[in-house]
Amino acid sequence: MAGFPLSDVQYQMIVRRYSDENGNMDFDNYIGCLVRLDAMCRAFKTLDVDNNGTIKLNLQE
Repeated sequence: MAGFPLSDVQYQMIVRRYSDENGNMDFDNYIGCLVRLDAMCRAFKTLDVDNNGTIKLNLQE
């Protein structure tokens, strides 16, 4: 998906969230999915201060 490295579990979760009951995703949902995925990846990279692929959050974050 657009150059985002996803595990099979992550891919399945995205399909369930953004597709209809038949597993079909329309263009609007596809674009919405990519925009949110990009924002989440950017936020993760910002929070990954050690650049080790992990972040630590508290309840306020």
